[in-house]
Amino acid sequence: MQKSKTRKIQSLLLTLILMVTAFGVSSALAAEMVEDPTTGKMIVAPEYGGTITFATTRFGGVDHVDMWFHHHPGETVAGVLEKLGIMDWATPREQFDFRTTYKPMTLYTGHLAESWEQPDPLTTVFHIRKGVHWQNKAPVNGREFTAEDAEYNYHRYTGTGSGFTEPSSYWKANVGKLESVAATDKYTLVFKQKEVDPLFLAAAMLNLNFMYAPEVIKEHGDAKDWRNLVGTGPFEFTDRVEGTSQTWIKNPNYWDVDEKFPGNKLPYIDELKGLIVPEPATRLSLLRSRKIDFLGMPAGYGQITSMDQVMSLKKTNPEIMLEPMSYRSETSWVFNTQKEPFNDVRVRRAMQMALDFNKDGPFDR
Repeated sequence: MQKSKTRKIQSLLLTLILMVTAFGVSSALAAEMVEDPTTGKMIVAPEYGGTITFATTRFGGVDHVDMWFHHHPGETVAGVLEKLGIMDWATPREQFDFRTTYKPMTLYTGHLAESWEQPDPLTTVFHIRKGVHWQNKAPVNGREFTAEDAEYNYHRYTGTGSGFTEPSSYWKANVGKLESVAATDKYTLVFKQKEVDPLFLAAAMLNLNFMYAPEVIKEHGDAKDWRNLVGTGPFEFTDRVEGTSQTWIKNPNYWDVDEKFPGNKLPYIDELKGLIVPEPATRLSLLRSRKIDFLGMPAGYGQITSMDQVMSLKKTNPEIMLEPMSYRSETSWVFNTQKEPFNDVRVRRAMQMALDFNKDGPFDR
């Protein structure tokens, strides 16, 4: 009798296992597919949850997160703090593929500023987006982001108001062209220039102008300590182990949606973790063993810079998706185009035509 019961239990467990297995296979096969509007290709629909882990050689090389002092903290604060403008990720890829650090001004779109206008060549008016809130952390406690917050930040960056007299290193070269920055009401920010500058829009909207919480700077004198970082962005900076790792978690009250799929609130993932791994071979080993999910340009510079590494990855791990990314080179040989024969554009064109970019390339599909 006992033997019969045991067999029945075993049979029931096996049936359940088979049912679960079949359900898992069925679920995988039935994954929702949607069209990526930027490429026209069918992709697995975005899903929520999980952690993305990446590796980098370092985070900025500075021990603080205040962009007034240096541009390197941008690698840490970019997911926490935001700017007036952003690049339009919903741009069709045949128009621009985002595989370079260069971004044309035609792709600028509003972010913390919903829109802007230039009533005359020396005036730029930004209309701040309504309903954007700071993360629910002291001393800001989730209040709404306003034009006064932006004014305070630009006064600090440019040294032109709110008690600030010294511009940041980035603005020193440009501050002489700026007459004033003023919030004329809760949602309107007006820049006045002394002279016409075709690059002003990029300087004001993007580049290094992250918006810090004024209360933090007023309370601490600066925004250097990562523990005090409060932003409007999709992530909160929760942990830093010096020389080892950094961790960001999802901001549950983030205001923005996916540009490609406007019905989806951001962010998708619950956690983002960056590991500091100085050795190239170790970074590749982590990627191959799936201990990291991504190895690329999370911190503004390439983590795979050798074509030998690329070819090795393609040979040993063909399942890994490889995408090219163009970045400025600081160690490459270049031709002096002021001297013969390279000053002749026909010579340069002939050299370019001699290169075969498609045959047996490392990124061929």
